[in-house]
Amino acid sequence: MNNILDIKTPAEAIASAVKSDYGLDYLGLANLRKVYWNLPAEALYEEIVFRGEAKISRGGPVIVNTRQTYRACCQ
Repeated sequence: MNNILDIKTPAEAIASAVKSDYGLDYLGLANLRKVYWNLPAEALYEEIVFRGEAKISRGGPVIVNTRQTYRACCQ
């Protein structure tokens, strides 16, 4: 998700509270704006809906389409 407008996501406050003490620099991942660690299920559902990254089906399971979509390029 591109967050140019610096919009706060629903789980951002929770993410700060449960973040790791170690970070991800030791894995070679740097310059990350916000990292979400160990979020509870409720916060994950909020992020899924907020970002539009998946759908929640009847009864609660999360459905994610991992297929890459190819679009025809205009000439």
